[in-house]
Amino acid sequence: MAAHPQILEVAVLGVADDEYGQRLRSYVAVRPGATLTDVDVKDYVHHRLARFKVPRDVIFVDALPRNSTGKVVKRLLGS
Repeated sequence: MAAHPQILEVAVLGVADDEYGQRLRSYVAVRPGATLTDVDVKDYVHHRLARFKVPRDVIFVDALPRNSTGKVVKRLLGS
């Protein structure tokens, strides 16, 4: 997803799922002026990776939370 020209940064996490145990959720920050939907993101991934790697949830954020060393703070993204 990070290679998509309209995506500025992205984080993908495994979250709990009642049916499968775990599923993928992506948090996406788009470039200024970009118009991107969750369907666009899923289609982009679907055409490049296996079906099970397509995130079920796509959540758009202004920016990913990072600590002082620049690492994404996953617990601040939510569950």
